[in-house]
Amino acid sequence: MDGHGSHFTLELLTYCRSIGLHVVLRPPHTTHILQGEDVVHFGVFKAKYHQNKMMLLAKKVFMGKRRLTVADLLLACRDPWEEAFSLGNCVKAWSEIGVSPFTQKVYWDLLEKKKKKEAIASKANINPENLTIEGMVKIMFNIDPAEVPEQPTVGGRSRKRDRDTLHSCDLWDLPGGATGEECMERVRRKTEARQQKEAAAASKKANTAQRRQAASSAANEQGSRVVSALVHTVQVSYLTRANLEAALQFKGIKWDKKELKPALVKLLQDALALPSDGPIPVLVIPDPPAPALAPAPVAVPAGDADGVEDESENLSEEDDDDLL
Repeated sequence: MDGHGSHFTLELLTYCRSIGLHVVLRPPHTTHILQGEDVVHFGVFKAKYHQNKMMLLAKKVFMGKRRLTVADLLLACRDPWEEAFSLGNCVKAWSEIGVSPFTQKVYWDLLEKKKKKEAIASKANINPENLTIEGMVKIMFNIDPAEVPEQPTVGGRSRKRDRDTLHSCDLWDLPGGATGEECMERVRRKTEARQQKEAAAASKKANTAQRRQAASSAANEQGSRVVSALVHTVQVSYLTRANLEAALQFKGIKWDKKELKPALVKLLQDALALPSDGPIPVLVIPDPPAPALAPAPVAVPAGDADGVEDESENLSEEDDDDLL
């Protein structure tokens, strides 16, 4: 398995351990030589898929269309996918990466490439070390990689290795592989931290939505009281900006938050169409009703309760005597 964190989740590793399957991560930055998909399968697939896609696109153009649909793309990749991952190509890929048969083919191939580079460099009177990344860095920046200070360590381990990361650079060589105890513990901590973060974000989002809903309801109620109190168009200009916005919201009128108060007054006046003649009465906006308080429960002692029951029994006996 390659080293992207999304490929070895806690659920996957737990399931693999439950069925006795060991997951081993490839060394980082080696998928192009150790992963059969990169070595064989995708090379076959991409060429065939591109050819089929261009042919389908040409048909679309002849029919007066310009775009391929999802169904077209699936049709274009069906045959290339089946060919790329056929049994023959799978066996070839496993052989190229030294899995089946289990060999050191990758190592010997890399060693042969290195010898070829050295031979070419010696013929051109070039130092073979200058063809490596370290050599290029030394030439371009005049820095010797050996002089670069080592990464600070804590307790004999690098700080990078101590953090809860899910990348193969930090996990691939752990004892037991990805399903080992140490890797499982790191994945578990990372998963729990992510879940806590997601839960906190969801809770914050829910609280924000609840506050906005409460504020919107309060604004609608205030807008209702403001609109019912207005009887003259001039009274609209007496309103505060908060009451203007509440009234506009109650009437379902949209406005720009950057608009000045005169513009809001004009919007509300046009929407209400109040009379503009006659005397202007004093504007009185009723206060919001006080929240209702639930009655406090009354505690009745057990003895009192028994006394009440006894009294009711005595009354019932007296009533029976009267009837007799």
